Amino acid sequence: IAKRSQKLDDLYHSVTHDLRAPLANMEMLIRLLPEVTKEDDRLEMYENLSGVVNSLKSTANDLVIKTTDDSAVARKESLVSFQEVLDERLSGLVMQIEESRATIESDFSEASSVNYSRKLLKSVFHNLLSNSLKYKHPDRAPIIKISSSVEKDHVLLKFEDNGRGIDLEKDGDKVFEKSATIYNHPEALGLGLYYLKKQISNSGGSVWLESELGKVTTFFVKLDGRKD
Repeated sequence: IAKRSQKLDDLYHSVTHDLRAPLANMEMLIRLLPEVTKEDDRLEMYENLSGVVNSLKSTANDLVIKTTDDSAVARKESLVSFQEVLDERLSGLVMQIEESRATIESDFSEASSVNYSRKLLKSVFHNLLSNSLKYKHPDRAPIIKISSSVEKDHVLLKFEDNGRGIDLEKDGDKVFEKSATIYNHPEALGLGLYYLKKQISNSGGSVWLESELGKVTTFFVKLDGRKD
């Protein structure tokens, strides 16, 4: 009963967290669509909306699977392309990216793919990308750099942004705590990083960060999977 209760609790928080970004982007697109008059702009808007819908569908499918056999799905590995996962996640965040004038840079030349759970990898990219956009610095457009490297028997992902940063001496212990928030934000639930660390740890990996307040934050994700 305790395990089932925990699973339902995890599912509830996954639903409230993972669906917020694509739904917010869809809402923005639908709100802006009537104001677009040029045909080329309308076609671009429809393409963006299609990308958001596909991202939402993918997230919803993951959540449906989570209700059946989450542990088996989490362990199921295949050769997953980092660029493919990034492109899929970006399509679900298209309006937030455009609205914030964010620049996304990626370099997967050292390791372009990994044998890993695609579901968990999508969660890694979604959480860290949406956080970088959510906690952007108020005085500059976000620049998010994502890269991969090979470290002995595992792959290391790095997500760096030029956002608000974190005072690690003051708030470092809070970052991965459940329901803990560092900055006030209407969409901040304090759940994303908590569940991200839990998922990665359960799969044999680890996640940590380095940060300088007001300048830069870098998350490192060690994946316990073989490179391509």
